[in-house]
Amino acid sequence: AAVGADFDSYLCVFKAEVLYDLYKLYSSRLLEQNVRSFLQFLGVNKGLRNTIRDSPEKFIAYNNGITITATKAVVKPERKGLALEELTDLQIVNGGQTTASIYFAKKEGADISNVKIVAKINIVKSERSSDLQDLISNISKFSNTQSKVNDADLGSKNPQLVKLKKLSEIVASPTNRLWFFERSGGEYKTQRRKYGTK
Repeated sequence: AAVGADFDSYLCVFKAEVLYDLYKLYSSRLLEQNVRSFLQFLGVNKGLRNTIRDSPEKFIAYNNGITITATKAVVKPERKGLALEELTDLQIVNGGQTTASIYFAKKEGADISNVKIVAKINIVKSERSSDLQDLISNISKFSNTQSKVNDADLGSKNPQLVKLKKLSEIVASPTNRLWFFERSGGEYKTQRRKYGTK
């Protein structure tokens, strides 16, 4: 996916069985650099388990996947692209909840044969362990601080709110001024910034 001075990045999709087997073999050693341990089947993890059980083919669409770091990769060209044969010092630095949810869902009897995972794999080129630790720390920090989507955000797609937004852009008030309807959180501030007003 990208070649850089400090690391190369690969993007891939693989079957959940691969992740299950890795976790079964290496357990928490696979997640030593991850910022959190498995948070049980509560909250988001409950949703992961439900998707695995009820709509496994949609898991890849609903889940952000995992981020892996390694110090070396053995890659071989194939007709459809590249095949990743081996990773050295593999660590899942983002996606520990996904990994453990897949493992425990299968252990509880769920069929994961139709579950696929997206993975971003970063291969650190430097031999200095501090460079690897810096990369892992920053990936963990930035990947785990994304803005949370709440129910109000999801409600912004409601057809009536979409129609109301369109009307707000063309129907003037009694004083012949347009008004602003904020359908999506942060929309008003974004528009003010776009037009140079704070």
